[in-house]
Amino acid sequence: MSPKSAGLAKKMGYQNVKVYAEGEPVWISSGHHTVSSPDFVHKNLKANTAVVIDLRAADAVKQGHIDGAVAVPLAKLEDRDDFPAYRGAAIVFYADKESDVASAVKTIRDWGYKNVTGLDGGLAKWKEKGYAIKSGDALPKIKYTRQYGPGEITIAEFVEAVQSGKAVVLDVRSKDEAAAGAVKKSINIPADDIAARYNELPKDKLIIVHCSTGVRAEMAYEILKEKGYNVKFLKADIEIGSDGKFEVSG
Repeated sequence: MSPKSAGLAKKMGYQNVKVYAEGEPVWISSGHHTVSSPDFVHKNLKANTAVVIDLRAADAVKQGHIDGAVAVPLAKLEDRDDFPAYRGAAIVFYADKESDVASAVKTIRDWGYKNVTGLDGGLAKWKEKGYAIKSGDALPKIKYTRQYGPGEITIAEFVEAVQSGKAVVLDVRSKDEAAAGAVKKSINIPADDIAARYNELPKDKLIIVHCSTGVRAEMAYEILKEKGYNVKFLKADIEIGSDGKFEVSG
């Protein structure tokens, strides 16, 4: 989407527009971390749809911490067993030192969590925004509630749809990925081709889209929804064998 956004910026009159072609995946795989805004964290913390971890020492936490944060000193991070089962959960760290945040982000990503960030500006920016600071002990246990977005289905719903055959299963992975193993009776149209080939799909049936993680599936969902299709998508990791058998993990 970056080239398209760059094109729009040029149409608006901006002269010095560049695209970081490798994008966030390569940035992250190179060992860098990303940040979440205080506004995003505040909104999701209230709904228990984000986990906020304070990595500072106990005395600093007691003097003032984000209301709703869980105190987990960096040295104790690997001892915790209460992180969400859903590997796509939003997990946000903050600390006094940026190096502590980077270390925590790497540790949790190594566990398989994909949506792990630092808090942009840390506690100082949180205070600037006027969001609540609480003194005393932080929460002892992590609380998290997974919410499903528009069009998103659960793993159980996906499995039932495949087994019942009541929906068209659309695989938007690449041709090479699908050739290595695909869900039986699924249709493969790579995500990059959906905008040009959507009319190959029936409009009188429910279409359930999947890829390998959910990212491409969601993009295809948006295109098909705009075209008037009855469509849903799976946002989860799926591994498919050459025999068509699959395992899905959230």
